Amino acid sequence: MKRVLILSLASAFAVTLWADGGIFPPPGIYVGEPYQYAIIEYEGSQEILHLLINVASDAASFGWIVPFPSRPAIEEDTIAVFEQIEEMCRPSYGGFGCGVIYDGGYYDGYGVRIIEEGSVGVLSYEIIKADDPDTLFNWLAENDYWVADSADTARAREVFSDYIERDWVFVAFSVQDIPRDNSINVQPVKFTFTSSQIVYPMRITSLSVNPDYDYRYDYGLLIHVIAEHRVKLEKDAGINLEYSYANKLNSSEYEAVEKNYPFVAEVCKEGDFITRLGS
Repeated sequence: MKRVLILSLASAFAVTLWADGGIFPPPGIYVGEPYQYAIIEYEGSQEILHLLINVASDAASFGWIVPFPSRPAIEEDTIAVFEQIEEMCRPSYGGFGCGVIYDGGYYDGYGVRIIEEGSVGVLSYEIIKADDPDTLFNWLAENDYWVADSADTARAREVFSDYIERDWVFVAFSVQDIPRDNSINVQPVKFTFTSSQIVYPMRITSLSVNPDYDYRYDYGLLIHVIAEHRVKLEKDAGINLEYSYANKLNSSEYEAVEKNYPFVAEVCKEGDFITRLGS
């Protein structure tokens, strides 16, 4: 049902990088997701996830659902941090002497608990919890997330059921009034939440081939993980990601980061290990 990425922090402890996020376009409308960009900061039990998705769409609006193990604080992010860390850690880059290796809330009428409502940039969102997947899907349908009744959606209910049993929350974004284009970066978002392991929101695999949605998910994935050790992908991860950069920042390197990549300097510190994984 869900894709699970098993990673470990070298010389530290095992962690799991997993979760599923899903896009819900209107019926018959094409939405593709060519690329996802992520920066993960992880220290202790706190994760900060910077997330940017790129979409190709005929729709001016669609829904985007992302599960989390705990209630996240949600903030507007800047695309500059993604651009700078990509440039800094690009395999062809020769600098830095880097070793290149491979509240309480309320319940609405459908039994869904609305924990928080807000907006970040052009995105409006609600953080919700549900007691069962049927209740969640009823709420999604009534709130214009265009959830169709199909065998594929039934499999998605099983995916959501697992998160509900784990007491996870869901962030439901409403993406409105975006240009119809073959490559649009959606508003970058920063999530801060508590987690005993590294979590990266991917997709609801069950919804990727649904005749009621023209949602294509042949995408590239680029993740930069900032932690106390290099992230290592286990053999049974279930997805092919390549290591193209891994380096622990010493004092002179961090000074160079502050000078040349100020947005990256804000999300890391001297002594941090940056690992780049991509598909």
